[in-house]
Amino acid sequence: MPTACPEASGATLLRISVQDPRWSLIAFENAAEHACREALSASGMAWREFEIDVLACADSRMAALNEEFRGHCRPTNVLSWPVDSSIPEFPGMAAPLGNIAIAYDSCMRESREQGVDALAHATHLVLHGCMHLLGYGHENDAEAEIMERLERDILATLGLAIS
Repeated sequence: MPTACPEASGATLLRISVQDPRWSLIAFENAAEHACREALSASGMAWREFEIDVLACADSRMAALNEEFRGHCRPTNVLSWPVDSSIPEFPGMAAPLGNIAIAYDSCMRESREQGVDALAHATHLVLHGCMHLLGYGHENDAEAEIMERLERDILATLGLAIS
């Protein structure tokens, strides 16, 4: 069931759809909100200016999304899709920023393999997806260095560390 983090005026800013009930085993929704909020803040964006949708799913759903949107017939840990910039914005309403999908099985497997807390890893993955929505990338070393430095700084703000 989708949950929303509303702004004072009642407009939804972050919608989280939990398709895989295993996500309820960790405090995922709160962590996702904090990750997105800090990414927007670090990028100089106001929290209430944007709307983000997060899908918390299983690897099977992620594999279908990855095949549909990237042509890869396998699951991945996180995917993000910015909203088409041709969608009109309306005064007083949050502008749609994009969508993030995160896969439970991949996230848990990676956290075990890396020896990191599952919630910390999930937070990092949502943050990573949000950074992509904000235009950050890792297509070359220079871009990757900028994005990774911002992610480390934001995770430190959240009390988390990555290697």
